[in-house]
Amino acid sequence: MIPTVFRDSYISALKAMSLNDSPDPLTRVLDYAQRWTSAIDWTSIESTKWELAECNAFLDADAAANGGVCLFMPGVRA
Repeated sequence: MIPTVFRDSYISALKAMSLNDSPDPLTRVLDYAQRWTSAIDWTSIESTKWELAECNAFLDADAAANGGVCLFMPGVRA
């Protein structure tokens, strides 16, 4: 799962792989996305929606980048 707010990071990593034959950025992005996805509580729609919102998952990628907002791991705020 790639949250909306994480889209630009994912696309940039895909471009690095496609255009520069550099797999490291994609590996890092997919590793983070996998750890993030596995940390979400998926037991109920209500708790999942709340947790996704708290992690900034629903934010528009461009607006988040302009505001310096990132995707947080569940339960972690920096």
